[in-house]
Amino acid sequence: MPKILITGNGFDLSFGLPTGYSDFLKICKKLQSSKEFDWSNLKDDIIVLKNSEKLPNSDFLDFETFKEKLNENTWFRYLSREYGINTWIDFEKHIEKALSIILAILDDIKVETFIKNGRYPINGGILYKEDLDETQYEIYLTLIDFKIILYDEFDQIKLNPTFLKSIEKFYVDLEKEKLYDFILNELNIFTSLFSDYLSNIVLPLTELSEGTIRIDLLKHIDYHFTFNYTPTFSRLISKSIPTTFIHGELEKNNIVLGINDWEQTINDRSSLIPFTKYFQKLYSGINLKFVDEIENEDKLYQFFFWGHSLDKSDALYINEVFNKVDNINKEGATGKIIVIYHSDSSRFSIIKNLIEIRGSEDVLRKQRDENLVFLHCESNELKKELSAPMTNRFDGLNLFYAR
Repeated sequence: MPKILITGNGFDLSFGLPTGYSDFLKICKKLQSSKEFDWSNLKDDIIVLKNSEKLPNSDFLDFETFKEKLNENTWFRYLSREYGINTWIDFEKHIEKALSIILAILDDIKVETFIKNGRYPINGGILYKEDLDETQYEIYLTLIDFKIILYDEFDQIKLNPTFLKSIEKFYVDLEKEKLYDFILNELNIFTSLFSDYLSNIVLPLTELSEGTIRIDLLKHIDYHFTFNYTPTFSRLISKSIPTTFIHGELEKNNIVLGINDWEQTINDRSSLIPFTKYFQKLYSGINLKFVDEIENEDKLYQFFFWGHSLDKSDALYINEVFNKVDNINKEGATGKIIVIYHSDSSRFSIIKNLIEIRGSEDVLRKQRDENLVFLHCESNELKKELSAPMTNRFDGLNLFYAR
């Protein structure tokens, strides 16, 4: 009877580690303006530092290069300006938002600039819409962030010649592929910045973290899957239980940051595939195995989803677990899904997300049949189920902990 733990970002956050997107952005902005790296300057920004009398005994490797990359990276500049990005799910949505704006405006530039007016002399450049429409202000800022338009020495807005195709002495078209390559490379740099942040900020903090999780409650775990990139479980819970990293692993330098898919668009879809998480996983050789590969003779399974919001961005994996439970029940065994929430607002979001993924009929049926239960993270019922081993097929529980 395997016990399977699946962790999300809330797992790391419960140890006071600054792995949230808002943590990353806030701390990096502070580091941008710092002359040198000093842990004491971050004490008010990191929970585990607030609760500890010690500071990590480490330095930030190549801090100056890190700051330079932060200042130059187009994605960091764009995301620093955007509001309403509090989670990594919001982050993915804003990547898609930026790409959608760029896609739409490139088509507009092609029609309005080249199809209608033809060619332009190289020595004069190409002016871009001198009259600024206030309704398009966000579009202008996005184009500036990604260097698609530039200000010249006379404060005139011009198309960046880097992304223009020239024949002889004239600009005749856009070079979209060169622009896509540039934006993708900037996303790769952003990913490397996040890796540096995890390596130099988050990992040293695990030595100070005590967390709010009773480690002894997880001693029966047999398998561990994580949507995180950090080895928090192996460092703080158990080194003997192997971890499968679903979205890449920091220590292997293959973490994945991207969007789900571009099925909703036709134009330039092939050029956008490298921005997707599934492409990055295939390209990086990340292990794609999940719970369907786990087999057990008595068909008893316990799934603990710890720190996961059940958002549709991970619908593929959530569906696999739910379908696994359906198959278990059809074969005469029993499986339950217990969704664990830490507040009324998180419970609200979890139910909403779950209905969006599985549909109201499936969610209501599972709850009516007691195959789906919602428990608070501090409830005695949850502690009992985490600490007690499953002894017969009617004790089968699949636990989701949402952060």
